[in-house]
Amino acid sequence: MTDYYKELGLEKSATQDDIKKAYRKLVMVHHPDKGGDQEKFKKISESYEVLSDPEKRRNYDTPQQPNMHNINSNLFSMFFNGGGVGFSNMFSNQNTVKGQSVVHTLELSLEELYNGKNIVLSCNKKMICNKCEGKGGSNITKCTKCNGSGQCLKNIQIGPFMMQQIVTKCDQCDKGNIVDPEQKCDKCNGNKVVQDNEIIKFDILPKNIDTRKIVLENKADEYPGTIPGDIIIIIKEKQHPVFTREDNNLKLDKKISLKQSLCGIDFNITHLDGRTIFVKKDGVTCDNYIQTIPHDGMNNEGSLIITYHVEFPISLTDEQQECIKKFF
Repeated sequence: MTDYYKELGLEKSATQDDIKKAYRKLVMVHHPDKGGDQEKFKKISESYEVLSDPEKRRNYDTPQQPNMHNINSNLFSMFFNGGGVGFSNMFSNQNTVKGQSVVHTLELSLEELYNGKNIVLSCNKKMICNKCEGKGGSNITKCTKCNGSGQCLKNIQIGPFMMQQIVTKCDQCDKGNIVDPEQKCDKCNGNKVVQDNEIIKFDILPKNIDTRKIVLENKADEYPGTIPGDIIIIIKEKQHPVFTREDNNLKLDKKISLKQSLCGIDFNITHLDGRTIFVKKDGVTCDNYIQTIPHDGMNNEGSLIITYHVEFPISLTDEQQECIKKFF
C-alpha cells in the first residue's frame, strides 16, 4: 500500500496548507511536461487527492476492519428469531440508503484548464440540524404501531382466496420515532434538517485536460439515517476568442495579406500562460497552409497548429496590375 505521506514528504500531523504546498512543489519537479517520471507523478497526484480531502484522509488514517463474528451474528439474527422469521429484526437491520446525487455544470476557460485553478463553491443544501442533532425535537418516543422499525406489513388481496404481504412505510411515524408536537425543535421545526450553505473547495490541476467530471462524495443533501448523495461536477469548456482545443492541440486561425503570403510574415502569439511565442514563416504561404509548432499545445504532448488564410484584395489599380505582370 502506498504511503501517501511519504510520497509528499510529510508527517501525519501535516495541515491542509502543508499538503497543498508540498504537492505544488513536487508537481513543478515531477510533472511529465517538466521531464518528470509519469508513474511518480501519478503517485504524487493520488496522494494529494486522498490527503487533501478530509473524509478520505480520515478513512486512510483509520482504516476499518470488518468484524466477521458480528457480521455472521447479525445475518443469523436478521432471518431467525427463535426458529421463525423475525420481521422486527429484519426492519432494524436494513442497509443504509444513499441519498440522491446532484449534478452541477462548471464552465472553465482554456486559461483555467491550462494553468489550473482553486475552485471555491458555495453549495446551498439540506443539512442535519445541529441544534436537535437530526432528532426533530427533545421528547421522542418509539412508535407503537411499527415497534420502532418505521415499516409495517400490509396484506393485499391479489386474487380469489389469495393474499400477499408487502412491506410499507409506517404512516404514524418517521422511521420509527414520534416527536412530541409541543417539543419540536424551533430551528428545524421538527424537520430534522435545515437549508444552509456549505463552502466546498477542490482543485483543477494544471494541464489536466482529461478530467471532465469531478465527483465530490457524500456532499449532497443530508438526512438522518441516510448517506448523503454525491455532488457531480461536469466541466464545460468555454469558447475562447483566439484558440480552439482539439484533444492536446491548440488551433489558431491567422489571417494574412497577399503581400505577407508572398513575402513572408512574423508575429507574436500570447499563450494561455501569458508567455509570448514568436512565429516566423518565410517565403510563400498558400491559403489554408498549416504550420505546426510542437510542444506548445495544451500540454507537452500537444502542438500549436496555425492555419493561414490569405485575404485577397477585392480590386487592383492599373499600376498594381502592371507591377504584377512585370514580375510574374
